[in-house]
Amino acid sequence: MNLKPDRNQQDLENAEFLRGAFLSLDGDIPVPAAAQAEHLKNHLAEPRAFAGMRWRPAMAMASLALVAVLGVFIAFLAMGTGGFSQSSLQTAAPAAGAAAESSSAAVTATFNESADMVEESAVYDEEKPEVPAVMAQNYEEIRSRLTEIQRAAAPESKEIASSVSGDTVSSKTGMPVSKSGDGAAAVVSGEYLYCLRSGEESGAAPALFAIHTGSMSLSAQLPLAGPDAELFFAGEDLAVLTSSPAGQKDAVTASFYSLAEPGQPRLKGSFSQGGRYTAAQLEDGVLYLATRLDAAGDIAGLPGPDLAPWISSSALDSQPRSLDAGRVALPADGLSPSYTVVSALPLSDLGAAASSAVLGSGGPALFSGQNLFVLEPCPEKDMTYLCRLSLSDGEILFAAEGSIPGLLEKSAAGASDGLLRVVTSSAQGLSHSVFVLDEDLNAVGSIEKIAEGMPVAEVKLSGSLCCLIAGEEEKELIAIDLSDPAAPALRALPGVSPVPDLLLPLPVSQMLGVSALEKSPPNTVPQLTLFDLSGPCASGAPVSPLSPAGLSSRGLMALPSSLCGLERGTLLLYTAAADGVRFNREISHTANEAGRTGGAFSIRCAVADEKNLYTISEAAVQARSLDDLGALSGELLLPS
Repeated sequence: MNLKPDRNQQDLENAEFLRGAFLSLDGDIPVPAAAQAEHLKNHLAEPRAFAGMRWRPAMAMASLALVAVLGVFIAFLAMGTGGFSQSSLQTAAPAAGAAAESSSAAVTATFNESADMVEESAVYDEEKPEVPAVMAQNYEEIRSRLTEIQRAAAPESKEIASSVSGDTVSSKTGMPVSKSGDGAAAVVSGEYLYCLRSGEESGAAPALFAIHTGSMSLSAQLPLAGPDAELFFAGEDLAVLTSSPAGQKDAVTASFYSLAEPGQPRLKGSFSQGGRYTAAQLEDGVLYLATRLDAAGDIAGLPGPDLAPWISSSALDSQPRSLDAGRVALPADGLSPSYTVVSALPLSDLGAAASSAVLGSGGPALFSGQNLFVLEPCPEKDMTYLCRLSLSDGEILFAAEGSIPGLLEKSAAGASDGLLRVVTSSAQGLSHSVFVLDEDLNAVGSIEKIAEGMPVAEVKLSGSLCCLIAGEEEKELIAIDLSDPAAPALRALPGVSPVPDLLLPLPVSQMLGVSALEKSPPNTVPQLTLFDLSGPCASGAPVSPLSPAGLSSRGLMALPSSLCGLERGTLLLYTAAADGVRFNREISHTANEAGRTGGAFSIRCAVADEKNLYTISEAAVQARSLDDLGALSGELLLPS
């Protein structure tokens, strides 16, 4: 290979090539004299420029910089005058790139004596990372993307579960009847108990009640916009989420109350957004709400209310309005003809609310700190699509997308410490995997082919503990240790017997197993086993999914029988001791009371303060002293 080409001839060829490339942009663009071939030819032929000597490295780099600046100047001039078309740009760009590459290779050849160095120097353009999602420019672009998704969607796609948490879910709207975490059906603050009535069981109007706990008297009753209510409490502010009534368009409404006068909650404002409830979180005084909005209707027409994500706020004019198209992300790999709509609602200033949407993924959602993860099972591709939205200072930004093999299993997903943990199963449901992913949704660890050939009846996650109940006739409890994200591992759980029928996740990587449901006589209570990765354990402070920490100080666990798969309408109380979890008593709102039948008196949840346990049904609130749970110390029948 000739590593020392004739300098004058090479540069003349490069100059002529550049001139041709620039002139091809548009005949009307004047080419500066310094770039014209004759000027360059005369300049390069002068003895002072090339008098039998080689360019120094600094001179070579300066020449390259001059060519680059010249090209940028002409390109901006052309764009400013509209002097060339998009097709001209597409034609000229490769030509200019080829010229630059040729010039770079020529200069490098002068500096280096080996062919390998010359070849390596020509590779200087690195591939840039792709932007994960493009924000829409207008609704025509959104409609076009929806058309693509709907045409590609398989008609046999399975129905998607609406809640990741695994709580009891309403068959109508997907709103959890009683939800762990921030949201609840009741809360005690100071001398007042605030509780919700959905009206589904009793037929009474949905309402928010403020009850004075000292006298067990009603202080206030406020109507709610719909059933399936959930309550969020923060100091002097209260937020209540309700779903739209049956027969109306799917929507979730957040109503905000001031508790400046604790006994008289005052409505400050409301906010609604389209879709079915998927998740909510209260973080640093901001309520984050996520809904799934299916893009139904004729996509050939202009986007209307059924095709565009919409919101309504009392801070504006309370009229439904579509989100600005620039607030809708269009991920490259979104597969579902639905949106995840997310709003950040400051409790102190509803006027500062912000909303965004993601098209192509409306699956189960999971909040975790400053992140919202959305998981969309895709049966036709035997994979689960994932995306992450970043939540910071009330801003909602699309951050990442990805996918993992298999279908999300029974909405089993959890997140903590910036890591997402997901359980999937094959399309046939006979092979299972656990994945741990970072915030960019790259897998950092996984374990696959779990319980091969066995269907999974139950799967739950709690921190670093993942448990599956596999098999049909002979059930098997399988535990996976996720404490090392890069190396998930199967763990034996000696002593956890019998195999539970139901799993209830508790905090701090603990699980509560509920056994002997189907085989139990009508009056027999379920057997509970509290365990962690080491096996059965006794905790001084167990916290049930529906009970606040007030119960845990006495080692009590309160579980509505419905959460244990039993339709009794009662509350089951257990005591955690060193030798395991023991049954304490069963509480009912119908015991020894004539005429109390039906679901109106079924206990839905329980809360406690330092002295009393409060049980709540659609029709009544009862109080019992923690020192004597067998005796009723007060009752309030809720007005219809």
